[in-house]
Amino acid sequence: MTTGYTDMFQAQAALVGNFEVAKWILIALTAGFAVKMAIVPVHMWLPDAHSEAPATMSALLSGVIISAGAYAILRLSIGVVFPAVGVDFGIIFLHALTIFGVISAFFGSLIALVETDIKRIIAYSSIAHMGYVLFGLSLFPIALAQGEVVPFVAFAAVAGTVLHLVSHAVSKGLLFLSAGAVMHQTEKRDVNEMGGLAGKMPFTAVTSTMAALSIAGTPPFACFFSEFLIFVGAFQIIRDDGFYLLPTGLMLVATVLSLAYSLRFISKVFLGQPNVTVETVKKVLVDVPNYMKLAMGILVVLVVLLGIYPTFFLNLINTVSFGNAV
Repeated sequence: MTTGYTDMFQAQAALVGNFEVAKWILIALTAGFAVKMAIVPVHMWLPDAHSEAPATMSALLSGVIISAGAYAILRLSIGVVFPAVGVDFGIIFLHALTIFGVISAFFGSLIALVETDIKRIIAYSSIAHMGYVLFGLSLFPIALAQGEVVPFVAFAAVAGTVLHLVSHAVSKGLLFLSAGAVMHQTEKRDVNEMGGLAGKMPFTAVTSTMAALSIAGTPPFACFFSEFLIFVGAFQIIRDDGFYLLPTGLMLVATVLSLAYSLRFISKVFLGQPNVTVETVKKVLVDVPNYMKLAMGILVVLVVLLGIYPTFFLNLINTVSFGNAV
């Protein structure tokens, strides 16, 4: 309504020079999309939605739906409105994204460390990883708000952020399907009532371990390279903006917390002494049927492929996203 256009490029041109209106549009759009991403403090809906939804829907919810909020921030908030707000407010906006990203990463990780419901653990992990994504978006080149041409290398963090949306989608999708397999076979949700399932469900144990290690940012799995690129971009921007020094250090600590709750998940569910017996579930405890293994196996291939050969996806991201910006 403000610009009179629905075309994003025309709307962007019409907003240039209208700083005050552009500021409020930027804040409103980003706040709405942050709810979609489940960024703290507007995250409350996500753990409940995950815990009540079937495992297949949880995989879609975590891998696709919340990622749409991040995509919208990049495409609309930053891509269309951000260049019209000016440098001073642009810096404040990006710093605010950084703060909320760090808070979300720590909050999600710390709650995942103490949660006992198998699906809520993964849900809080999603909140933490949306913190990584928001932190990556906050590294967007501020020079674009000045209308300058930006070197391609300045987009390393943004390319890593987009790649992380893909990596997180396949890794978290695999983890939710694996958790659903455990719930289906054991008829339990509390990880304290599980344990020792690796011997009974070896395929699910392997897929869960690969997914959890990917979520933890461990090579050679999917999320490692995308997180690496985000931190490369962060270290690049620290030279020009010292504000990012402390948040980058905190995000590195958050990666350690990701490893901690991932290892806790694996240990509680698959290692140690078994707490689930044939008598407790009233059926023979075996691994999941082949049709469930097929779906999990496809995601395993993608998790490994994104980890060892991200070049194809990066080239696609760079061509589509930044081809006209450099």
